[in-house]
Amino acid sequence: MKKKLIPNLHFVTVASRDEIPAWEQAKQACEGGARWISIRTTYNSYKELLPIAEKTQDVCKKYGAKFIVNSNIILAKYLKADGIHLHHKDAPVDQARLFLGKNVIVGFSAGNFDEIRLGYGMGADYVSLGPTSFHHNQGLVNPIISVSQFVEIKKRCQFEMIDIPIIARGGLSQDDFELFMELGLDGVAISYNSENNLTVTDRTMSLIKQLENFN
Repeated sequence: MKKKLIPNLHFVTVASRDEIPAWEQAKQACEGGARWISIRTTYNSYKELLPIAEKTQDVCKKYGAKFIVNSNIILAKYLKADGIHLHHKDAPVDQARLFLGKNVIVGFSAGNFDEIRLGYGMGADYVSLGPTSFHHNQGLVNPIISVSQFVEIKKRCQFEMIDIPIIARGGLSQDDFELFMELGLDGVAISYNSENNLTVTDRTMSLIKQLENFN
């Protein structure tokens, strides 16, 4: 299967945050240069989610951004999304690929090397690795990926010839950003954050400029 091009900045929408809808979050990110929008599907019902996803997809089409659906493979199939991002409780990577087709991007979240190896073996196109920050560690269940742990994961990937883009998720700190990138991280995933002094557009632009140093 031909290797797919995975951008190094992933913008993930958040549901009903500060009453800014997903499509407006996507618009602001795209205005800042983002070309990958992943829509979260944590809404009350499919009926409520569908128009939100359609409007977000329209924004992606306008700006030439990839439209990625989180978790919901039925929605991804219906909208002919560019890709699907899977989590632990979702369908396995190989089943999603079979359902959505070989040209659709399939990514997944992982918290350790074994999960990366499993997803890669099933044919995933990229992995989102994390969390990388205490504040994004949901329920304090998943171990935080430290710099040393990331180095070990990269070594094991190289040893087993696992060639897959690794995108950091879960609040990679500014202090660790450059070090992670120098050690071989392929990109970062961010989302709307009302506590950040920068607008979504400005934050996106700033990160893209930083990422250009590691291309």
